[in-house]
Amino acid sequence: FERFYRGQVAGQRGEGQGTGLGLSLVAEHVRLHGGRVWVEDGLGGENRFVVELPGVADSAAPAEEAAP
Repeated sequence: FERFYRGQVAGQRGEGQGTGLGLSLVAEHVRLHGGRVWVEDGLGGENRFVVELPGVADSAAPAEEAAP
C-alpha cells in the first residue's frame, strides 16, 4: 500500500479529492500493532481488504476488581 497512490478510477468517485493516504495509514497502524493487512480479489471486480490483528492473551488482560 503506497502513500499518495490513487487508482485510475479514483476521479470517477465524487470529486476525486482524496489524498491516497487511507490504505497506507491503515497498513502502517496495523503493522505497528503486530498485525497484517492485505487485499483479495473478489467477484465482479470488487476487492476485499482484510485486517488481521493479534488477540490479547488472558494473562495480559487487566484483572477485574473484586466487588467490596
